Amino acid sequence: MMESCHGNDKYNYNGKIAADFSSNVWCRPMPPFFFSELQKMLVAIADYPHPHANDLTAFLTDFHQLEQENVFVTNGSVEGIFLLAQAFAGEKSAIIYPCFSEYDMACARFDHQLSFFPNHQFLSVNFNAQNLVWLGNPNNPDGKTFSVSEIENLLTANPSVLFIIDEAFDHLCVGFESSVQLLKRFENLVIIRSFTKAFAIPGLRLGYVLAPARIIDKIKKVSIPWSVNSLAISAGKIILKNYNAFLPDMSELKKLAGYLLSGLARFPQLSVTPSGCNFFLVKMENRSASELKQYLAIQHRILIRDASNFRGLDETYFRLSVQPEESVDNLVHALKLFFK
Repeated sequence: MMESCHGNDKYNYNGKIAADFSSNVWCRPMPPFFFSELQKMLVAIADYPHPHANDLTAFLTDFHQLEQENVFVTNGSVEGIFLLAQAFAGEKSAIIYPCFSEYDMACARFDHQLSFFPNHQFLSVNFNAQNLVWLGNPNNPDGKTFSVSEIENLLTANPSVLFIIDEAFDHLCVGFESSVQLLKRFENLVIIRSFTKAFAIPGLRLGYVLAPARIIDKIKKVSIPWSVNSLAISAGKIILKNYNAFLPDMSELKKLAGYLLSGLARFPQLSVTPSGCNFFLVKMENRSASELKQYLAIQHRILIRDASNFRGLDETYFRLSVQPEESVDNLVHALKLFFK
């Protein structure tokens, strides 16, 4: 089972990190309007929320033009992953890698029979021997994406297989199109979504699952009441009411991504996997990512994501997220010193 080791481990550095390239949350904070509105909702913590966040469920039902029986609100998208793994305990699961380690961990915890397929083979695999397939789209850590038509073809070709697609980075990838539109036509599709990444509120822990009613019923049977707190529910409603105003600016994302890539291009020791997302997978020649991570954190107060614990990657891989230009300049300067 893969070790649980996530990107943003600033807590290990006693507040000394000045630039965080490790977390692939959008690098701009929510506008002040969001926080002033959320502050007004603080009184909600004096009461219990609905056990399954029904008021936010209603908002999401309208937003996605689905039925309430197709939506389940979770404590971050990770809770959705673990609930699905628990609901289908003991089943045969295929995991497409490299990927978010929690798919592997959740399935292993609930005794799934696991198979693994690299994502460059994904479209050519016959999955009929599997019960479930787990896929990040856009994928973490390499930013690989699959089109709606490609997903549709797989759903059609494997009608007895449940495809669980994690779309946590849907609004942080230029040109990406969600597969939510397929939910009304396919009974073998589940989509996990997150408020965390695009809206930069990872501390509030808020996500949701979109699925056929029979799948939502299975999730409810293994879920616990009140897993989503009142403040997170309020934040979700504020975001949905002002959705387009709070979304990351794609032109800014492209600009910042280009600036980061131009800085990395100065180093022949580094090769970058192309990505339309707000993060990039990088391979380094002849040095380890853990060595680089410790050097940057201790000497320059810069945090990167050691990607060696992703299945299929080795100790030379690390991941960088898009950050403001000043932080990129500091990273480039630190890399120059490291490679010297």
